[in-house]
Amino acid sequence: MSAVYGREESQNPGLNTDKWAVVNRSTLDCNDVERQVPQFCDNIVIELYVNEESREFIAERCFTLRYCFWQLRFSKIFNF
Repeated sequence: MSAVYGREESQNPGLNTDKWAVVNRSTLDCNDVERQVPQFCDNIVIELYVNEESREFIAERCFTLRYCFWQLRFSKIFNF
């Protein structure tokens, strides 16, 4: 995941992923086309713990971040 985090930081200036942690990871149901990013490969749903600063950063960007050619959507971001 460090390569993914590094790309997130390079494509979203000001983002710091040092305090992120993967909580769960699963393959997206192939019938869930609304949430698919590319349709030519498996889509992975990753549940993350993110710190408050990252949550605010993502919220300020309408809960999306750039990743390669796509916009990744973040949902269910809670304060703990």
